[in-house]
Amino acid sequence: MAPTDAVLLTQNICSQCDAECYYDWAGGIIWLGTKETDLTTHEIVRRSVKAVGAQATMFRADANIRAALPVFEPLPDPLHKVTARIKQSFDPKGILNPGRLYADI
Repeated sequence: MAPTDAVLLTQNICSQCDAECYYDWAGGIIWLGTKETDLTTHEIVRRSVKAVGAQATMFRADANIRAALPVFEPLPDPLHKVTARIKQSFDPKGILNPGRLYADI
């Protein structure tokens, strides 16, 4: 994300839930941790990040959150199709980490 947007993004998230953040790359990367482990909190983070045109990656979460939300932001359909074709060309039998990055790839 644009480092100039980092403070506004984290203020928005922290005003809606109990979170701590640390900035890396002058704000281009935000390490964010929430104390709540409910789905609503994670949706607040994803929605806020998406609103500024950035992406979120989930590093840690309870099993119920991991089952409900993807680790990475969903890819736009054209990019998802290209990613699936590339994976298929390198792993035609689908044995190398199926579903590791995206549920259906």
